[in-house]
Amino acid sequence: EDHQPGGRVEVKGQMSLLGALAQLVLPESIKQVDSIKSINGGTMEASDLGITERRTLPAESNVYTGLIVDARGIGAKPAMVPLLVDESGKEIYGSVFVSREYAVQQGVCMYVSALEHLDQHPRVGPKPLVVKGLSTLFDRTCDIVISNTDAAKLRDMSANLSFLKQCRVVIVLDP
Repeated sequence: EDHQPGGRVEVKGQMSLLGALAQLVLPESIKQVDSIKSINGGTMEASDLGITERRTLPAESNVYTGLIVDARGIGAKPAMVPLLVDESGKEIYGSVFVSREYAVQQGVCMYVSALEHLDQHPRVGPKPLVVKGLSTLFDRTCDIVISNTDAAKLRDMSANLSFLKQCRVVIVLDP
């Protein structure tokens, strides 16, 4: 509490945007999503991707356990529901890709200001895909453009949709 001239009082508070508040303010487009079926017919869950067990995936595997977006140097700003698009403007990650359950519990993504040791962070698991943000989308500094090549890697396998659904996304911003 800070008393200002003229009898004004300035109060600073802090609260979590997760849980009940997130349930109220997240857009209705974020819905509960059922398990993702992989191409071979099995269901991909977090344990299948080595996230809870921290086991190592084969190096040649195209299955990623999370996504790290390096958005340093492009002026990106945090948002409750960011959008990732490819160079053509096609959506790669946003409200239609996430499950409301995960978004309410942990947020649509996590923002950090350093890239070091993120590949060991439980949010993205042992084998995250790391992509570079090319720019922000027009005047919306919370929405990030990634390369078509990186976008293709995300679209490559249905298993990648599982970690997107689970909000296993970290965005690195300028400090």
